[in-house]
Formats: sequence, structure tokens, C-alpha cells
Amino acid sequence: MNTIKLPYSTSKDNKINVLRYMKNQNNIFRFLYNRLQDNNKVTQIELMKLSNSMNNIFIDTWFKQCAIYKAKES
Repeated sequence: MNTIKLPYSTSKDNKINVLRYMKNQNNIFRFLYNRLQDNNKVTQIELMKLSNSMNNIFIDTWFKQCAIYKAKES
């Protein structure tokens, strides 16, 4: 696999928004990873319900699905 590095710059407001998305997705990932460590037979639907029940999470379902996939993969 090759990594391509491109210079990128954005405004301070956009950077704050990107960091908020990253933080929210990481919170969901850690929460679901711990649930899977407790019980590895949890279904995809149950994981989505758990992620939807979390407070103060504003990301859409695509980010949640990615967090579920990463939690299952780990």
C-alpha cells in the first residue's frame, strides 16, 4: 500500500468541525469495542441501537457504520 501525502489547509472553523467529527466517531468506536469485548455475539443491529442511544453524538449513520466496522475488526 502506498501513502500519498498532499498539502492541505483549511480555516480554523473547519478544523474544529473535523476534530469534533473525529472525536465523536472515536467515542462510538471505543464504546462499541468495549461492548464487543463483553459479548462478541452482538449483532450489527444491536450495535447500531447502542450507538444511537449515546448522548451528545451528532454524527450521521455513515460514521457510525464505520465505527461499528472498525470495532468488529479490532
